[in-house]
Amino acid sequence: MNYRKFFFIAFFVTLSFFASAVYAQITITTTVNSADGKPLALTDVRLFSMNNPRVPLQSIQAKSIGKTPASAVVTASEAGVYRLAVSAPGHSTYEFPLVLEKSDKTLQVLVTLAPYKGSSINNVQIVGDWNGYDFQQATPMKKQSNGTYTYETTANADTVGYQLLGVDGEQHSVNGTQSDYYVYDGAGDYRSVLKVKKGVTVKIVFDPKNLIRTKLKDLPQVAFDKAHGHLNTIVTLERRSNAEFFKAQTSFEAFTTKGGKREDFKFDFAPLRAAYLKEATNTKNHHALREFAAVMLVEPLPFMERDEKNIQLAREIVQPESVMWSVSRSAPSSVFGLADDAVLRDFLTKQPNRLVRARVLSNALAQASFRSKADKTKELLKELKEQYADIDEPEIKYVIKMASTEKAVAKGKAVPAFEVKLMDKDSVISNKTLAGGYYMMDFWAVWCGPCRGELPGLHAAYEKFKGKFTVLSLSFDRKPEDVGKFRAGQWTMPWLHTFVEKGFSSPLAQAFEVQGIPKPILVGPDGTVVATEGELRGDALEKTLTKFLGEK
Repeated sequence: MNYRKFFFIAFFVTLSFFASAVYAQITITTTVNSADGKPLALTDVRLFSMNNPRVPLQSIQAKSIGKTPASAVVTASEAGVYRLAVSAPGHSTYEFPLVLEKSDKTLQVLVTLAPYKGSSINNVQIVGDWNGYDFQQATPMKKQSNGTYTYETTANADTVGYQLLGVDGEQHSVNGTQSDYYVYDGAGDYRSVLKVKKGVTVKIVFDPKNLIRTKLKDLPQVAFDKAHGHLNTIVTLERRSNAEFFKAQTSFEAFTTKGGKREDFKFDFAPLRAAYLKEATNTKNHHALREFAAVMLVEPLPFMERDEKNIQLAREIVQPESVMWSVSRSAPSSVFGLADDAVLRDFLTKQPNRLVRARVLSNALAQASFRSKADKTKELLKELKEQYADIDEPEIKYVIKMASTEKAVAKGKAVPAFEVKLMDKDSVISNKTLAGGYYMMDFWAVWCGPCRGELPGLHAAYEKFKGKFTVLSLSFDRKPEDVGKFRAGQWTMPWLHTFVEKGFSSPLAQAFEVQGIPKPILVGPDGTVVATEGELRGDALEKTLTKFLGEK
């Protein structure tokens, strides 16, 4: 062999491969500004792929130099949909979408973070290296007359690290106002570290007055370079969507706190839908913006009905093979998981994102199981287990467990043995005492919105078939009094009731495989389960009861 010739061939092949790899990379330079205009001590920038949105592809830490803002550079190896998360001490982490295309080589991003809210502080707790930063062992700090909060601990080393809870109005930890330096905790927040002497008593002081303040409005802010102006609109649309969701949640909580019923609550998402529709149908828009808007147009919204017209429009704008389907966790499942077999199969064949395919398939499986389509459930369950069993996502694992063909509670199987004490009577009831007639077990709770949503239909069915079957509601509420108070209102629920101590953790819940509520089960005279779940909810309830109990 001519080794010199082989060497040059190998060299040029390697060089060509290296050049190709570098050329394929997309460089993202992120400059981060503090809310108060001062240089940041440090910032952390993380790039996430939508193939695995939990673990960052890259995590880069940068510090400001003099008055020059901190700037971090991350790279993406290919075009696609990503998310960029930016953190800094004293500021709330901000995460936003990035849509990168094959033509992109570089991308400039300027981020101005929002400071911790710190507007309604009244209970500050502390965790630290003395308790392993365990939230369950968080200790209240002592509020002083000057408005500060203090806590004392003994130093086990030459440094003491800590974080605070209850400062940012969110359920996460933040750094304190007393620090010699900061350490990133790997989860979007920072630990304050004090330099001390081992063995001394350390007094940690949190002063809300020293939190970062700003006159800037509408933070956080993100701005892209001129070549990527469409990304500004994408980020703005997502921020608006998040704000509307928060507003809806806050309004709902206020409504129900005042005694309002879930079924009576309304929230107008129409302006948000209109904004997405406008961007999706504007042919002058960048194609990535149109696709993003179309996907978000079919994002399932609470208190709002499914819109088939918008779903059809989204299918026309965003093809099954588009990476844009990964920007939404639930839109692909809503569009394709509820579609007919041909549409579903086309999507699963063409969609490149494996996680998105798994979510859509699990949704289709959940629907088949809910509607008691045994053959379809078995087919989809087998496919999900064989092709996506390695995906570590709780929702998918839940669906697999829920749809398992090895379920103890299923049509054709004997109902598990049970015995419960009735709430309104000094007596017990069991599968033995109910044998010989039809009875429906309904696992529910007052706090469960979908459970309350079933009550109009359940009341109507109970009145229609009164005397032909028995209804037993099994409450997973926090205390029995919640049920009594609820029944004193609009829905009297004039049937049998029992309270399940420990709810989902109870032996009864485990025996009946209750992982979500409502969970209705219809049992026949011989003690065999004859219908479950979707067959006994909504419009299907009366049809199912008519099948077994006959017309009134």
